[in-house]
Amino acid sequence: MNLNQLYYLQAIAQARGLTRAADALYVTQSNLSHSMAALEEELGIPLLYKNGRDTLLTPYGQEFLAYAERAIQEIEEGKRVAQSRCSPTRGQVRLGFISAVSATLIPWCVSHFYQNPDNQGITFTFDEKPTRRIAADFTHHALDIGFGTRFDDSSFEFCPVVPEELVAVNEVVGTLIVQFGSYGKAPWVEQVTLEQLSRERLVIYNQASPTRNLVLSMFRQQNLQPDVAFEVATDHMLASFVSQGLGVGIMPRMFGLRLYSVRPLYIADTETHRMLYMFRPKDRRVLPAVQRFWDFVLEVCAQYQSDE
Repeated sequence: MNLNQLYYLQAIAQARGLTRAADALYVTQSNLSHSMAALEEELGIPLLYKNGRDTLLTPYGQEFLAYAERAIQEIEEGKRVAQSRCSPTRGQVRLGFISAVSATLIPWCVSHFYQNPDNQGITFTFDEKPTRRIAADFTHHALDIGFGTRFDDSSFEFCPVVPEELVAVNEVVGTLIVQFGSYGKAPWVEQVTLEQLSRERLVIYNQASPTRNLVLSMFRQQNLQPDVAFEVATDHMLASFVSQGLGVGIMPRMFGLRLYSVRPLYIADTETHRMLYMFRPKDRRVLPAVQRFWDFVLEVCAQYQSDE
């Protein structure tokens, strides 16, 4: 059984004749007759009968046609949805991004993208997760564009979008910050050194995060050995562990830090910026709406960096 046979049966029911149905379908009557005979043989029931000059459906044929028309309707709807994905103004963009940009870059870009009326028919899906898991989702074609830190994979295209500062974070108690190197309290401080941090219990990202290597390299450059107490998967976990007094951490100065009882501190004696990237696999077909959003982000981020 094939889809054409379902369309043929529907056309015969509507036209009430093989000749008229063949004309409507732009096929020969012989081709139509042979196709229906093959369908009847496969199903094991008579579908058609002659009534004068008309060809009508038997009760068995009418019963089967009800199922065939539901199948045709679903196929047509699937075609409509699939074709809408190819529209530059009606498609869908599936984004995966790290938590550091979930409250800032992503909503800002989507909001400004929609300011163009031509883009308002484009829909989005959003998924927040670590960079490595975003990369893994591309394997299953589950995402169109990722935002995160750069990783070593030559099959991906990376475009820098925004720099981000890394800061030390420590527990806050009331209006005081836990003092480094003791169990006492100290007034607010604004900065700290890596040497001071190396004497503290450190909460660090686990090996799934590319930022882990960046943080550890900061210590190696000064011949310091950090005391790693806990390894966590996400920014939010790291801030939560620090807020509970389980150690100090180094993480992006993200918008959501204000939700935790932590104090961000400038790291005074090292380069503390990382670049965040927009990325996708190379050599994969890109739908028009996805390319439209990709180009928009590149344009606005280039403008932001030139203004800086």
